[in-house]
Amino acid sequence: MEQNSNDRAVGPKGGSRVYKILLHQILQGELQPGSRLPIEQELAEQHNIARSTLRRALDRLRNDKLIVSRQGDGHYVAGFSNVDTYEMHIEANCTFDDLFEVRRSLDSMAAAQAAINRPPEHLETMGNAIDAGARASQSRQYSPHRH
Repeated sequence: MEQNSNDRAVGPKGGSRVYKILLHQILQGELQPGSRLPIEQELAEQHNIARSTLRRALDRLRNDKLIVSRQGDGHYVAGFSNVDTYEMHIEANCTFDDLFEVRRSLDSMAAAQAAINRPPEHLETMGNAIDAGARASQSRQYSPHRH
């Protein structure tokens, strides 16, 4: 990677590294939808890269629809769908454990939304399923690692 006159990294590796860092922060919820990213100069200094390299990382996040830019106002984290979340994790060269963690989070959110939208007559069925799962877990009849 080249260095510019201010000893800041320039080139594709610096931009890719910062893209992955910001992607991770967005997907982990450290940067929430609607929140404003620090100004470009601050981000570039924080990651020790040239602003032109930072802009490539921001362009990629914008193309992936993870941030929106408002001229004169800065860059903001966009909302994104669950499908986008999976695609971004895969693209960021994550581990299987990373994907499993995302899946577990999404499953929990989907279950919560299903419970909110459920017809009243399904409440007893869901309660019975929860009780059965708790009993099986306590009696060691169920092991998430058993196939």
